[in-house]
Amino acid sequence: METLASGNILLSPAEGKERSYRYHSLFADFLRDRLEMEQPGRLASNLRKAARWCAAHGAVGEAISYAKRGGDFEFAADLIASAYEEAGQYQGDHGSVLHWILDLPEACLDRLPQIRLGKAWSLSFNNGHEEALAEIAKVERAAAAAPPEAAASLRQTAGMIRCVSACLSGDAETARF
Repeated sequence: METLASGNILLSPAEGKERSYRYHSLFADFLRDRLEMEQPGRLASNLRKAARWCAAHGAVGEAISYAKRGGDFEFAADLIASAYEEAGQYQGDHGSVLHWILDLPEACLDRLPQIRLGKAWSLSFNNGHEEALAEIAKVERAAAAAPPEAAASLRQTAGMIRCVSACLSGDAETARF
């Protein structure tokens, strides 16, 4: 295995994992294409299983990617809802948060408004101020239908994001909270 991986022949070492390997990307693409040709639908099923395995083993980013590729957007959204705060707010990894949220159906974002809040935070820190404001407006509309305690929390966080986004965009007047 080590010889194959060192020569980048069919395998490459998995990042940060000793004695773990990944198929070379071209070989992996070939295997996925072949599986889909021979057993239609099996690839999506395998991707969904991989998502759950990764989630159970703490590899949230990989789990989200597998879930989305397998068409399990609800599971991906649940994972994002539980992980965006740690990734974005505590680790400052707003690029990953935006990548995770990319391609999620609007229905998932509507079901979990905290994902929209995570998206708005991450957009604010990536110069996407207008897009962040659009997400905040959607959260505020969702808050109108939420139970009072949840609505207050959504509105408060939306207001905080609006203030931070205004500061980051140089709009001191709007930044007054």
